[in-house]
Amino acid sequence: MGISKEKERCQKSPEAFVSQGLSPDNLSVCWKNQTQLLFCDGEPVQKGFVCSRPSLPGQLRSMTTQEKIWPKKDRDLLAAYSAILPTDRLKVGHEFSIQTGQYGHLSFDPGKQSPCWKTILRSALSLHQNFPEITFVISDRIKNCKALKDGTALLVKRKDKVRKNLSGITTPLHSVFLTDTSKFNHYVMGQMGLYVNVNRRGEIAKRLIDFRIGRDQIPHETSSGRVGGLRH
Repeated sequence: MGISKEKERCQKSPEAFVSQGLSPDNLSVCWKNQTQLLFCDGEPVQKGFVCSRPSLPGQLRSMTTQEKIWPKKDRDLLAAYSAILPTDRLKVGHEFSIQTGQYGHLSFDPGKQSPCWKTILRSALSLHQNFPEITFVISDRIKNCKALKDGTALLVKRKDKVRKNLSGITTPLHSVFLTDTSKFNHYVMGQMGLYVNVNRRGEIAKRLIDFRIGRDQIPHETSSGRVGGLRH
């Protein structure tokens, strides 16, 4: 038998999973033909799937039981979205953020909810699926939720240009930080991180799509705080 339409919706959308009231403890993350899918009720019976069970639902439950900030439905949504990340590592920090890519993980403060947390989840899923080779770190310092939503959609639409631009940076790039600052940070193990201030409308396009790398130039942070080595 084939997969029902109800299960297909669950596979494609973490929101559909949560809206159906299904237990995140029954969530499976499966791969088939290099495509990642969510299954609502355990592993599929069809052949060809490689599956795992995320431990995030239990981690989130144990850490937020005493806190009333994150209700059950929100915890389930966190678990469903974070299940697509390569690791189940849950970090406790002073901000809510998601790191995508091969070392992806979730970091959050169980006593605080970011106003943009759902947009951050949706953007992280889209970026992780479309740029699996690039590490994005999306921070709750972003207050302009619409700029993040629209910027993510533009990155996906122009992903070939984004890849070309980032590969043209002569200094190895370890991460792209979507946050409240625009700069290149100091060297980290011989590499640099690009910070994009998403709170400024249009900044994602300016920093990741519309710039050109000057010949023989290395992007760097100047004394004025501007990014040198980039020509618009």
